[in-house]
Amino acid sequence: MIPASSSPPGALIPVPQPDPKSGSMHELNPGPQPGPGERHRLSGGFTLVEVLVAASLFLLLAVFVAQMVGSISAGSASSTKRLSADDEARMILDRMQGDFASMVQRADADPEFLEASGNDSFFFISQSPAFSTNSSTNNSQMALIGYMVTNGGLARYSM
Repeated sequence: MIPASSSPPGALIPVPQPDPKSGSMHELNPGPQPGPGERHRLSGGFTLVEVLVAASLFLLLAVFVAQMVGSISAGSASSTKRLSADDEARMILDRMQGDFASMVQRADADPEFLEASGNDSFFFISQSPAFSTNSSTNNSQMALIGYMVTNGGLARYSM
């Protein structure tokens, strides 16, 4: 023992001594030792129970985040699908609005409503030009426009 400079005069402090088996240094008084039936725990380590609790909490958090991401993704896909259907419906309704606005209203050109089993149709003469695949034909400024309800939806015809 060496006299301690900061302790009262005559007080001795322990001097580390080499361990004869391993050669490492240790103090003469290592501190409180575990009693009978107690386990000695190294400071800074985790027990198996602590690691399992932390892992299960992390797993629960990961599952919660995955469910949130999945529901947000499904909602986004549903919104995108709805917006696509709205855009398509707007395009069809704009086309119908143009057709009806240019409808010829004369006594000899009344619109025709035809009923067939589930495939009702509506034909009228319009001042909008009809579609032609042959560019050399002289397209008329008048067209017979028809709308027909089919099993797949609404079909537009022009002649």
